[in-house]
Amino acid sequence: MSHINDKTLYDLTRRAMRGEQATPQDEEYLDHIRSCEYCYRRYAVLAQLFDLVGTGEPSPVLAAVELHLDRTGEGLRAAFRRVEDAAARIGFFIPAAPVPAGARGAAGPDPVVRVDGTETEEDMIAYDTRRHTLTVQLSLQQHPGLQARAEVYTRDGGCLVLPLREEDGVLYGTLENFQEPEAEIRLVEYH
Repeated sequence: MSHINDKTLYDLTRRAMRGEQATPQDEEYLDHIRSCEYCYRRYAVLAQLFDLVGTGEPSPVLAAVELHLDRTGEGLRAAFRRVEDAAARIGFFIPAAPVPAGARGAAGPDPVVRVDGTETEEDMIAYDTRRHTLTVQLSLQQHPGLQARAEVYTRDGGCLVLPLREEDGVLYGTLENFQEPEAEIRLVEYH
């Protein structure tokens, strides 16, 4: 069995957290989750979100992307990948070309890798491989009244919450000194 898609995993977790009886299909998925670290981590995160909000429903996920960091002889390389999520409301272009760092005469590859929103370039997630900084930005013009935060899930199951503050018509936040080899960044709406 390949990885369980987000919608199926969400429905399975919701039913389990409500105490509903598992169907034979649910049992197959649960067997897979027990043997697949990737699906187990995603299931555990969803269960924790259901538990935290106490309403039986997690906060709506606006978008999710994976960040992969690799150490090479040249330094640190970063790449983004889209996470499948049928409920996501903000889309990103992936893969996206690296963007210039703004330093003239800098040697080597551009240190900033980013993904831009499909609706506007003001929606973006970026990683600076020299400064080890993760940046998230969402356009308030495109998403008026939006209240959101970024949740960064690491390979070991940890979660770092990155609050986004309003600044010049965007929600903006940075996470300094971030060097986890693999992480999933979720943009989550709250009220």
